[in-house]
Amino acid sequence: MTSLAAWPGIDSRGLSTLYIVADSHISWPGSLDRWELGSKVFASPLTPDIFGFYGDVLVPSMVLPRLVEGPLLNPLANAQDRHDALVGLLRRSAEAVPTSRRGAFGVLHAGRNGSGMNSTRLLWHTRWSSKNGWSDAPVVLEDVSALTIALGSGELVVANHQTAARSELGTFSRAVFTGFCDALVSGQDPFSGGAPQLVGLYRHGAGMHFGIFLRGKGYFRGLEAAQLSLRQIEWRNELFERCDSSGKLLKGAQAQPRLTP
Repeated sequence: MTSLAAWPGIDSRGLSTLYIVADSHISWPGSLDRWELGSKVFASPLTPDIFGFYGDVLVPSMVLPRLVEGPLLNPLANAQDRHDALVGLLRRSAEAVPTSRRGAFGVLHAGRNGSGMNSTRLLWHTRWSSKNGWSDAPVVLEDVSALTIALGSGELVVANHQTAARSELGTFSRAVFTGFCDALVSGQDPFSGGAPQLVGLYRHGAGMHFGIFLRGKGYFRGLEAAQLSLRQIEWRNELFERCDSSGKLLKGAQAQPRLTP
């Protein structure tokens, strides 16, 4: 299963960024085996789209990489048309899986229309289960940097830790991300674990992946960053502070200290 969450980043001019975060844990029904290096969030380098999934890994882990590797998403299409392309591919792929191998899953898709201050961001939740069939619905984004939606086996754990972090740190993106990291570190959901993975959409440009520092160790898409040769990327630590590839705060970056030890 998974811990998956999304929220908007709001600045003095309005909606600035839209984020999706997930854990890196993959497990198997009926087994205690676990793998903490799964890839659960995806950012398109060609279009302003980001994705994350929870539940059974088979269909989303096959479909989403194909979308972000292009050219299945039309860069000239609007966000709704790109979302419709996602839903169509999910449905065709899931319905081709043998019935006995189908497992319930869900996908979050965030997309942007336009660029700059006049751009708009949209979020959708698409899911399938044998009990309820298909569901595809937009998710309302509030004008506040607070948790919009939490999904997966860790849904309640993430929500509880985010509430605690918000009480401590205020209604800011750092509280959402810190609460998510607290939820993972707590181990309260046995089906979530590994490093957090974060993708985002700014007012300009395509989707992007962030590097993450958790407990002093760097990760990129769930993998230890020290073992990778990475291009220039943005980094955040568990307090959502902007840092460099060594984990040190960037010059001029605003520190976000916790109020409790």
